[in-house]
Amino acid sequence: MNKIANLDCEIVTIPIGNGHIQLWRPLRAESYILNTAEEDFGGDERLPYWAMLWPASIALANYFSELPELAGKSVLELGAGLALPGLAAAQAGAHVTLTDWYEEALEYSRESAASNGFSLETRFLDWRYPPTEPTFDYIACADLLYERRNHAPILDTLSKLLAPNGVAVFSDPERHMSPAFFEMAAQQGWIAQSNTQTVAWEGAEFQISCWELRRSGE
Repeated sequence: MNKIANLDCEIVTIPIGNGHIQLWRPLRAESYILNTAEEDFGGDERLPYWAMLWPASIALANYFSELPELAGKSVLELGAGLALPGLAAAQAGAHVTLTDWYEEALEYSRESAASNGFSLETRFLDWRYPPTEPTFDYIACADLLYERRNHAPILDTLSKLLAPNGVAVFSDPERHMSPAFFEMAAQQGWIAQSNTQTVAWEGAEFQISCWELRRSGE
């Protein structure tokens, strides 16, 4: 049995665009999340959602696989989890930095990158305390809007780390908290455009909204 971060795991092939990506993921991820002990949950309400491959991640990976002229651009993935969007950007030739506040997630993303022969960086990042550099041409955010308390910190992180004329890309399964985030973004001068993508995953279909956010005037 393979183990990464002391968890039993498997490698799966995910079709993305016209190709595919080899992705390591924990076995029994749902059980791992549900059995997180109270002392691990803590005041930050940390649940290991990183261990699941979410349909919104597949949608965002498809977005980057189809993006023209991505080669040579810099891409940051926030809350990367299993990091499928960032891996797709690396496959397309971007310079990718994957971030999460779970070291286990970063371990999985490094193993997946190695299995695909991708070169990228991984860093710990808590979006409540974002750095101010470096900046990136694209910031990838897959299914991050499920808690209202995260909305302001995420926008603050974008304002600090998105390069001039850069694009922040969100994929969202139309969670009920998400409209509040885009309303807040509009109030802060962000311009949003969206389209909808249907993702087939594990025998079901999911409607995923993909949003591009740009600063007003850029």
